[in-house]
Amino acid sequence: MSAPGTSVQQASVVQDSPFSYFSVTAVPYGEKLPESTFPVSRDQDTHAWQATLHGSQNGPIASIFGQKVRGTAPCCTPRAT
Repeated sequence: MSAPGTSVQQASVVQDSPFSYFSVTAVPYGEKLPESTFPVSRDQDTHAWQATLHGSQNGPIASIFGQKVRGTAPCCTPRAT
């Protein structure tokens, strides 16, 4: 979880068995994730971020900041170790 006051906010939860992972990252317009290959956040840049994630648009729909937003689903299933 990000510290309060940090411009980029992230929260995630992990469950081991069965494995599941959920993460939400909020990046204000004009900002970039630190130490990443993601583009600078801009209005209408969903496609660029999905391409960087190598995901699909088949993720769950969430209500965030009063808007319905479709999440990104990973393109592969993690292997058990």
